[in-house]
Amino acid sequence: EFDQEDPAEFTIVAGFYLIFISILCFIFSKLAARKLNRMYEFVAAGTEEDEMEARFMKKFDQLVSVNTQERMTSMEVVKLAKDAGRGLANSERHAIQTYLDESCHGWVTKEDFMK
Repeated sequence: EFDQEDPAEFTIVAGFYLIFISILCFIFSKLAARKLNRMYEFVAAGTEEDEMEARFMKKFDQLVSVNTQERMTSMEVVKLAKDAGRGLANSERHAIQTYLDESCHGWVTKEDFMK
């Protein structure tokens, strides 16, 4: 139990806790970034410029063909990772989906995916 007369004790414990959480967030972000890079390489397949853009458009259309809303949700992000030979933990899926969702709608539009 923390001594109410000495609040520095609580501040020190809270500081170490936050440092630990920050390190974990960094580690999981690095893992998600590696998987996103692998997904990018999978879709690009060594192409450049216009051909690469066409491959990304085709892949987006292929992924969203199963839903009627023309947008990528978490299921499509997981499918893309699976197609690229990677599995995603929920935290990694969330990090990747948030990164791809530049317009902050909660889903990935074609414009977001192409950026």
